[in-house]
Amino acid sequence: HKRTREIGNLTMLRMLSGVVGDYLVADSANYRIQLCPAASPGSPCTTVAGTGGYGSGLTQLKSPTGATVNNDGDYLVVDVNNHRIQLCPAASPGSPCTTVAGTTGYTGQTTTRFSGPHAVAITSTGDYLVSDRYNQRLQLCPAASPGSACSTVAGRTGFMGNWANMFNQPVQATITSTGDYVVADYMNHRVQLCRPLWCRANQGWPPGTAGGGGSQHPPPRSRQSQ
Repeated sequence: HKRTREIGNLTMLRMLSGVVGDYLVADSANYRIQLCPAASPGSPCTTVAGTGGYGSGLTQLKSPTGATVNNDGDYLVVDVNNHRIQLCPAASPGSPCTTVAGTTGYTGQTTTRFSGPHAVAITSTGDYLVSDRYNQRLQLCPAASPGSACSTVAGRTGFMGNWANMFNQPVQATITSTGDYVVADYMNHRVQLCRPLWCRANQGWPPGTAGGGGSQHPPPRSRQSQ
């Protein structure tokens, strides 16, 4: 009965993840995105995405892990178990969303697929930086052509490790004022600073890290070229 009350009451959120700013919340286990008013803390929130509940439809989500606002004020939602990024209109909360990156319901390592995307950030040009958790990479996806191929800008697709150009489950990335990427490298217990021209797959090494996650020296040349 307690579970039912939690699901039905907008003042109670379960398994919160991906709080953006103050009040846009990815309510993962309720399969929805909540907008909570700043002017009256603790008052009822509004469901702005995920009104269709659990599923793969245009108004449905499967355990969203993050949400942010794009340059037009609309909501970008990380729909982790559907392996996609959804764009949901702020002007009509709860209406159908559009898949702008990933392939609904399909996991994979190609340029149009993710494996458990966990977070998204917006670049200065409006493109999407996706933490593709189980593919061990960061993907940069063009906002101008939704659904088209993304580019790997950090990590090595399908390979986990603790070398400076590798991740072990990147779960979050933010973008600095200079355009660098700060990455939460979850299972390596570290935070990585990746410069776009240095930290691409199979290229260069970032200038430094924070945390205690393994060697910061490049691997032998033979391994680097794999």
